[in-house]
Amino acid sequence: MKKLLFLLVCGLWLFGCGDKYDDSALRNDLNDLENRVAKLEELCKQMNTNISSLQTIVTVLQSNDYITSVTPITNDGEIIGYTITFAKSNSITIYNGTDGKDGVDGSNGEDGKDGVAPTIGVKQDTDGVYYWTLNGDWLKDDKGNKIKAEGTDGKDGADGSGGEDGTNGKDGVTPKLEIREGYWWISYDNETNWTQLGKATGEDGKDGTDGKDGSSIFKSVTEDDENVYFTLADDTIITVPKSVTLSIRFDSSDLINISAGEMKTLNYTITSSSETVTIETFEQAGWKVEFTEQTKLTGTIAITAPNPIRDGKILIILTDAQNNSYMKTITLKGVGNTITTVQDTYTVDAAGGLLDVAVTANIDYTIQIPQDAKTWLSVQSQGENIRFSVAENESYDGRSADITLAGVDGTTSYRVTIAQLQKDAIILSESNYELTYEQQTLQVVLQSNTDLLVTIPETDTWITHISTRAMTERTLNFNIASNDGSQSRTGHITIQNTDKNVSQTITIVQKGDVADVLTFEDPLFKAYLTANFDTNGDKEIDRKEALRITSIKCDGKSIYSLKGIEYFVNLKTLDCSNNSVVELDLTQNTQLTEVKCFSNSLVELKLDGLENLSYLDCNTNSLTTIDTSTNPALAYYNCASNVIKSLDVSNNTKLEKLFCHSCRLLTSLNIKNCGNLTALYLISSSSNCVSQSTISVKNSSLQSLVLGGYAKWTKADISSNAYLKTVDLSELPTLITLNCTDNVQLTSLNTDKCYAIKYVDCSSNILSALDLSTNRALQTLDCFANNLTALDLSNNVALQTINCYENQLKNLDVNNCLSLNDLDCHNNQLPTLLISNCSELKSLKCYDNQLNELDVINNQKLTYLDCRGNSITEINISKNINLDYFYCSNTTMPITSVNGILKIGYCIDIDGNNGIIYELEENHHGKAISINESGRMEWVDGVEEWCEQLGATWKLPSKEELLQVYYNKNILNQSLQKVGYPLLSGSYWAAADSTDITYHYAFSVSFDSGYVRHISAAGHSENTRAVCEF
Repeated sequence: MKKLLFLLVCGLWLFGCGDKYDDSALRNDLNDLENRVAKLEELCKQMNTNISSLQTIVTVLQSNDYITSVTPITNDGEIIGYTITFAKSNSITIYNGTDGKDGVDGSNGEDGKDGVAPTIGVKQDTDGVYYWTLNGDWLKDDKGNKIKAEGTDGKDGADGSGGEDGTNGKDGVTPKLEIREGYWWISYDNETNWTQLGKATGEDGKDGTDGKDGSSIFKSVTEDDENVYFTLADDTIITVPKSVTLSIRFDSSDLINISAGEMKTLNYTITSSSETVTIETFEQAGWKVEFTEQTKLTGTIAITAPNPIRDGKILIILTDAQNNSYMKTITLKGVGNTITTVQDTYTVDAAGGLLDVAVTANIDYTIQIPQDAKTWLSVQSQGENIRFSVAENESYDGRSADITLAGVDGTTSYRVTIAQLQKDAIILSESNYELTYEQQTLQVVLQSNTDLLVTIPETDTWITHISTRAMTERTLNFNIASNDGSQSRTGHITIQNTDKNVSQTITIVQKGDVADVLTFEDPLFKAYLTANFDTNGDKEIDRKEALRITSIKCDGKSIYSLKGIEYFVNLKTLDCSNNSVVELDLTQNTQLTEVKCFSNSLVELKLDGLENLSYLDCNTNSLTTIDTSTNPALAYYNCASNVIKSLDVSNNTKLEKLFCHSCRLLTSLNIKNCGNLTALYLISSSSNCVSQSTISVKNSSLQSLVLGGYAKWTKADISSNAYLKTVDLSELPTLITLNCTDNVQLTSLNTDKCYAIKYVDCSSNILSALDLSTNRALQTLDCFANNLTALDLSNNVALQTINCYENQLKNLDVNNCLSLNDLDCHNNQLPTLLISNCSELKSLKCYDNQLNELDVINNQKLTYLDCRGNSITEINISKNINLDYFYCSNTTMPITSVNGILKIGYCIDIDGNNGIIYELEENHHGKAISINESGRMEWVDGVEEWCEQLGATWKLPSKEELLQVYYNKNILNQSLQKVGYPLLSGSYWAAADSTDITYHYAFSVSFDSGYVRHISAAGHSENTRAVCEF
C-alpha cells in the first residue's frame, strides 16, 4: 500500500513540472484511492471484531448460555450491526459488511480484477466440535490439523514414544486478519506467522472498471420468540436459544371453587431456561398442597380444602439453577352454592341433533349461550338434564360454544363447552409411527363420521392395508413387511373421505435390520462415542463395539443425558464430570471400579450391585440421597457439596477416605465399621477429623452420629456439637477414651460392647439415661451436669472415679465398684446410698441429697467425707481412722450423734449453725469456731450481739481462745478451703473485760502474725467469728 502511494506522489511531481498542466483528475484519483484504503482498513477492523464475536457465539452454544437481548447498531439511520447480550457471557458486537462501489469506467482499457475478501466461517464436524473455515474449506495449521473455534482447552495429546508423555492439546484460537500493501493476510497462531490470501482492492485497469471491495462474515441476524439465528456468509446458520423467563402456569384458572375437604388436581407447566427448578410452597388456614413431578418442568398440583372450609392462600416459590426466583400467590375460597355437569366438554358430530347434558346444582340458574352460537345451538328443554338442539354443521371447520350456567345468587357459575365436528371429520390418534425392522401389524386408531379411502403410494410396497368394517371409532390395520436392509425407510398412508375433501397423512419410519445398533438420548453423548469407539465407520455404536469399551472419559462436553450407558457392560472407569447430567443409572455396569461424576446437575445416582467400585467422586451435585450399601470395595468416596440429609457408609468397610463437607443439610452420619478410615472431611475441605488412632467430631451440624463397629480408634472426641442428639459408639472394640461433652442437645449415648473403654466424659449434656453395663474396663466416669435419674454401675467393678453430681439421681448403684477411690454424687435427689462393699473408697462427696442415713463403717480408707445438706441424724465414723476431712454441717445431726473419734478441722453442726473444731478434749468435748464470719465491723456496731444470734452456746471468743484458733490455723484453713468456706485471715475481735469497755478499749488478734492488740473500740473495724463449747 505504501509503495502504491509513493508511485502516485512521484507521478504528481513529474506532471507538476510542466506549464499550465491541469492535475485535478490526478488529485481526484489519489483522493479516491486514500478513501478506499481507509474503508478497507475499517472493513478489516470490523472483520476481526466479527471473528472474535463468532468464536464467542460458538463457545456460548457449547456452554448452554442464553441470549437476553439483540440491539441493532445504526449509522445515519442504517443498521450496520448488532450488540448481542448473553445471560452469563460477555456481550459481543457483530457488523454487516457491504460491497465496495464499482470504480468509474476508463476509456478503451480492460477491466481491472475484483478484490476478494476472505470468507471466514465455522462449521461443526462429526465430533461435535466447531472448527474455523476459510472460503468454505477447513482452516488448518502447518501440521494439517483443523483449527478449533471453541474457546475451551483441547484434548490431551497422545503418549509419546519411549515412555514420555505426549503434549497437551492446543486451545481453540482466533484467526487474525490484516491488509498489507493491498493484500489480505491471515494469522492463526496469535500473529506469530502470516499467510497471504489475495488482493484486498480491485486493480486499476488500463482505464478499466475498478474491482469491488470485500464482504462481511455475517450475512444476517434474525430472531423469533425462542432463538436468535446467525447466518454466515457461506449460508451456515448458527442457532442460539434465548433466555426464558422463569414462571409457572396451570391448565385451568378454576383454582378457587372447591368444597370442604375436596381435593382438586391441576396440571402445571414451568417455563425456564434451566432444567433444574425447585418448588417450595407455603400454605395457610388449613389448606394443603402437594406437587407431583412428571418431568423436570411439568407435573400436577393437588389442592385440598380444609373442613370446615376457610378462605386461604397458597404461596408458590420457584428457584432455578441460576438462583432466579419467581413467586405466585393463589387465593382460595370455599364453595357454598355449586353447579356442575358430568363432563366439561361435549362433542357432537356434524349432523347435529339433540344433546342431553346432566346437571347437578343446588341453586337455580340460567343458561347463557354466546350470541354468535345461537345460530346453531339452542335450548329445547331444561330439567335435571338440559336438552340442547344442535343444527347440522355444513362447514368443514369445527365449531364450539362455551355455555355459562349462571346461578341466581350472582356469583355461582359453571361453564360447559359444546363442540361440533366439522363435516367429514377424520381424527387420528397418532400420525407418526417409528417401527422396528420386524414384520408386524400396525393398528391406527381414528375417529371419523364418513366412509374412508386409504391410499398407499405404489413405491411403498412394504405397507399393505388389511380391510375391515367399522363404525364411528375404528381401527385401521396395516401389514408392515420386515425390513431386511440395513437402512431405515419411510412410507406414507393417506386417509380421505369419499369426496376427497378431507384427508390425513400417516408417516411410518421403519428401522433397518441392524439389530445391534444402539440408541442414545443425548446426541452429544453419541457424538463422543462415535468419535472414539466407532470401529466400522458407520457413525453408529453397535453392541459388539459397546462390549469392547472399558473406559469412557466424556467430561466437559455439555452432555445432559447418559441414557444408553447401560449397554457398556464391560465398562470399568467412567468420567462424566463437568456436564449437565441429571440422572445416572449405573446398575448394569457391574464391572465399574472408578466413577467420576462431579460438577453435574445430578438428582439421582444409582449404584446398586457395583461390587468392584472402589473410587466414587460425585461432589457438587443436587443429590438428596446416595446409597453405597452394595459397594463393599469402596475406598475413596467424595460426596461433598450435595444436599444429602443422611450419610450411611457402614457397609463400606474398606473405606479409607471420606469427603462429606459442605453438605449443609447433613444431620446424620453413620461410619460404623469403617476401621480403615484415614481421612474424614466433615467440617471443611481442610480439616481432617481422623488423626492416626483419634477421631474428632467437633462444632458440626450433625444431629446423629454412628461411629461403632470395627475400627482402630482408641480415642474419640465428640464435643461442642450444638445440634447433636444421638451418638452410637456400640461395638467399637478399640476405644479407650471418650470425650463427649458440651453437646447441649445430646439425649442418647450408646457405648454398648465397647469392652476396652476406660475413660468416659459425657458431662454437660442432657442425658436422661446412661447404660454402661458392658463397659467392664471402665475406670473413670464423668457424667455430671445431665438429667440422669438413675445410674446402675453394678457391672463396672473396675471403676475408680465417679463424678455424677448435679443430676436428678434418685437411684445410684455403686456397691459392686470394688476399686472405687473417689465418688462425687452431690446435688442429686438420692434417698439412700449403699457403699459398704467399696472398701477402697477414699473420698465421698454426697452433700445436698435426701439421705436419711449413711453407713461408712466398712470404708476404712476414707480420708474425705462430705455429707452436708442431708437429713442424716446419726453417723458412725469410729472405724474411719484415716478420715482427715469430715463435713456434716447443715444436717439435723447433733454432735453427740457422731459416733467415733473427732478431729480438729471437722465441720459440725452446733445449735443449728456450722462450726469447725479447733480444740478437743475427751468424750466428745471441745470447742469450735463459726465457719461464717461477720465481715469487718466496729466493736460498737454490736460485735457480741452478732455472736449471740448464732445460738445460746455461741459467744465472742476471748483473746486466749482466738490464739488457740490461730495456732491450728493451717489445719483449719485446709479443711475450710476444700469446701469453699471463708478462710481464717486478717484480724478478729476478742472479748474484753468490763474495765476495758469502760475506757472504750478492746482486744483484737491478728491471724497473719498472732499479734494481740489493745485498741480503741470505736474507729477500728475487725472481722468477727463466734466460738462455742460442745
